[in-house]
Amino acid sequence: LLEGVNGIVKGVSGVVVRGKNGAAELRREPLELSALAAGRLRALVARAAVPFNSGDSDHRAALARLWTAAFPRDLPSEGGPSERWKDMGWQGKDPATDFRGGGVLGLDNLIGLHTHFPRTFAALLHKTRGSRAEIEYPFAVAGVNISFQLMTMLGLRDPALVAALTEGADNGSGTGVDNGGAQPAEPGGAVVPAHAAPEELHAFAEALSVPGPHGARALDSLYAFTFEALDSKWLLSQDVMEFNATLAQAVAVTNAALVARDDHSLRFTDIVS
Repeated sequence: LLEGVNGIVKGVSGVVVRGKNGAAELRREPLELSALAAGRLRALVARAAVPFNSGDSDHRAALARLWTAAFPRDLPSEGGPSERWKDMGWQGKDPATDFRGGGVLGLDNLIGLHTHFPRTFAALLHKTRGSRAEIEYPFAVAGVNISFQLMTMLGLRDPALVAALTEGADNGSGTGVDNGGAQPAEPGGAVVPAHAAPEELHAFAEALSVPGPHGARALDSLYAFTFEALDSKWLLSQDVMEFNATLAQAVAVTNAALVARDDHSLRFTDIVS
């Protein structure tokens, strides 16, 4: 994973915006989803809509799992406040105050990183790669920011996407939403209208369509890739005051890998599979 990320990092120095000035424009076409991809996307969209609730026992239990992942030698936690959380990169003693835009999906992504990419999780948490700065970026808060950026990139909270997926599920075969009457090819599928289907979502849907565990954990893979890109970009600047700019560069790396705009690009699906 890291080797693939570094290969793209070297070729992407910032956000590539291309439009009427002569560069390629983003694709805006309706997106037809198979039942498998639509089902997986529905689950992600539903999860993206859930805010973190410190009073929810399931949310606190998930925090307890994250505690064990980050501090395996410590006594188990019930997910409550502790000064120890700051060592993971939370701003205060209770992570509940840091989720904000990331919601519960931000917590899911951190746990998924440990579950599916444990070596990456450990390396990023403990900052073991490269020559590190005296003041480092906070691992946990960075992770929540990445979750928010990916949700935004893919439009997981776009009402038009939610409506298209809901209609497809409710109707069985679906009729699409504001898409010229297009219908999915199979029951349980969906057709996402063009204005809610950015190029990035088209590419991500391809990953979701892969049968088995690789497709099921497509967002976990995209998240891990972006976190690796962030760390690689960070090593080039190591300036806390420029963290937002560094994060934007990392998201641009992910965008380039996900969309693979030309034949020489390394596709995200080639790296994570």
